[in-house]
Amino acid sequence: MPRLRRKFAEPPDISSCKWRRPMYETDRTLDGSMPEDHSRSDPVTIIRTSPMGKFQVALVVVLFCLYALDGYDLLAVAFALPGIRADLKLPPDILGVIASAGLIGSGTGALLIAPLSDRFGRRPIMLASLILAGCGMAICTIANGPMVLVLGRSITGLGVGALLPGITALAAEYSNDRVRNGVTVLITVGFSVGGLVGGNFAAVLLFHWSWRSVFLCGSIGTFLAAAISALIVPESIEFIVATRPVNALARINSVLGRMAKESIARIEAKQVTTAKAPIVELFKQDLLVITVVVTLTYALHGATFYYCLNWLSKIATDIGYTASGAAHAFAWCSGGGLVGALLAAFLATRIRIQSLIAFSLIASTVALLVLASIHRMSNEFFVASGLVGVALYCGQSSLYAYMMRAFPTRVRASGAGFVTGVGRFGGIASPTISGFLFASGLSNAAVSTMMAMGSLCGAVILLSYHIFWRQT
Repeated sequence: MPRLRRKFAEPPDISSCKWRRPMYETDRTLDGSMPEDHSRSDPVTIIRTSPMGKFQVALVVVLFCLYALDGYDLLAVAFALPGIRADLKLPPDILGVIASAGLIGSGTGALLIAPLSDRFGRRPIMLASLILAGCGMAICTIANGPMVLVLGRSITGLGVGALLPGITALAAEYSNDRVRNGVTVLITVGFSVGGLVGGNFAAVLLFHWSWRSVFLCGSIGTFLAAAISALIVPESIEFIVATRPVNALARINSVLGRMAKESIARIEAKQVTTAKAPIVELFKQDLLVITVVVTLTYALHGATFYYCLNWLSKIATDIGYTASGAAHAFAWCSGGGLVGALLAAFLATRIRIQSLIAFSLIASTVALLVLASIHRMSNEFFVASGLVGVALYCGQSSLYAYMMRAFPTRVRASGAGFVTGVGRFGGIASPTISGFLFASGLSNAAVSTMMAMGSLCGAVILLSYHIFWRQT
């Protein structure tokens, strides 16, 4: 039979076709609706609907490395603490203050400095934060007493806390809709990788040199990262479109050229963001509820998260393990955490992010209760430690992706900074509260049951918001 061929006088015009690309479940916004289809002249739409190019992939890799470097910077004091104790002859209570200074600085940086990314841009605050962290590490290198160490760790924490929300927003804003959730979660894995790889690197340094080498290498690496980032990392196109600086069109086309995409002739007319205090926007009527929901969920899960990190070794030794065995259990938890973060990156592009978070938080509660029910040394204790790590880190990483969708461009870094800042202080309070509970004579099982309720309450709050408030 002769083949039939349909002929067209000219190629069909699909420029106005609403469904010219496949839509994915993860394209849905938090209210369950599909995003509007904009003109292809809109650079934000070009990024969100086009496949990920080499430049975007390379940018994600750079941001992942920055996360890993920050993980090393924040945890460096844990690697150096034995050497500091032996060299400076400091008592345990002073060492505790030094160890806590970085976490307190991190929460403060996320709360006070990170929101400036929504006013001055992601790139300048990122570079300033790297320089701040590098200076803090350098101060620790030359410290000869506890006061200088506390100062150095506080400055390092400020830089780390200010950096992470901004680069998380930057990664989300340079990713397309299909992989945005996954990319946002994936770069947060860098923090765990930085701690894991950094610990082994620090062990080599400490074998040959003193504890100061841990901070010196961190300082050099951070300053080098700032220089490389200044050359490679551009400003967020979404931020430029939202704020419209004088040379906005030229800057957008320059970045589009680096991404191997066509330049645009003009920027679509939209409302320009001019807020001078973006963090205040979080408490206005349209964002107040979601700000409270995300902050409470993150802080409550953080209470369970930091309880496990701080008291897992005690639980292990109380049932008969030696210090080495307790460290082995903690390694299982850390390994499970890496698996959990990678699992979150895989699932975040396949199911609704709020469902993934709720499931992870409930799983965290169950896993901790199972761990607390084991009262003797056994392989089950190590397996339970690993499962606790999987659930905890899966929930923690997924929450970052949720923040990127919950807050609009104009307050994205402010929202992430506020949530992580307040949540970090909740995490700092968790070990203290649980310490008082242990001191009152409660058993490991009783305290673990109480602290496990943090993640469960966080899941209830998030689910209630989506079921009764958003009704999705």
